[in-house]
This record gives sequence, structure tokens and C-alpha cells, in this order.
Amino acid sequence: MRHVAAFLLLRLGGNASPSGDDIKGLLGTVGDAGDDECLNKLMSGLDGQDVEALLEAGREKLVIVGGGSGGAAPAEASSEAKPEATVVEEEEEEEEESSAAAGGLFGGDDSDSDSDSEEDSSS
Repeated sequence: MRHVAAFLLLRLGGNASPSGDDIKGLLGTVGDAGDDECLNKLMSGLDGQDVEALLEAGREKLVIVGGGSGGAAPAEASSEAKPEATVVEEEEEEEEESSAAAGGLFGGDDSDSDSDSEEDSSS
């Protein structure tokens, strides 16, 4: 995959027909020696092919497969949806209570300990 990515980056950079050495050089700039076997397979597979046509054919195959999300199914207007909403609210309240139970370590409302330390340091 890295060889294909390097090939396409070279094309985007203005090299209309990148060679295997060009791909190796680009991969070398990021510290990757590349794999000669994979590179040879790529170059032989692209030999005589129109890259733009191959990309378009690949896009058409992706459309068939899909992969995009059409969104969630609409919720039913039954009474079953209402208990879920109350469960979420209860969980949020529990989270608030647990942060207060931590003794104000994470920005709680109890600022008495902060004012005591300021008074001690000013003396």
C-alpha cells in the first residue's frame, strides 16, 4: 500500500510516469527502504495501464460496496424510547455526584482549601 501511495503522491507532485526508482527515493525520504517484490508487482501491474482509468474503475467498485453511512434509523414514537432518556439523565447525575465525592480534587465547588493555602503562603 505504501508503494501505491508513493506512486500517487509522485503523480500529484507532477511526475506523470513515476518509475520504481522514484518510488524508492520517495519512500527513502521517510526512512523506508521499500519492498522490491511489492514494488515489482506494482510496476508490472501498471505497465501499459492508464492510471486515471484504473482509479475510475476502483471508484465504481467502491460505489457498489458502499461504506457510507445513511444515518441512523428513525426512532419509533413508542413509550419505549422515554425510559432510555431518563436512564441517560440519571447517569449524568451520577457522574456529577462522583466528581463531588472526589473531595474537589478536580475543580469541585469546595474552595475553602484553596483560600486556606493562600492565607498560609501570604504570612
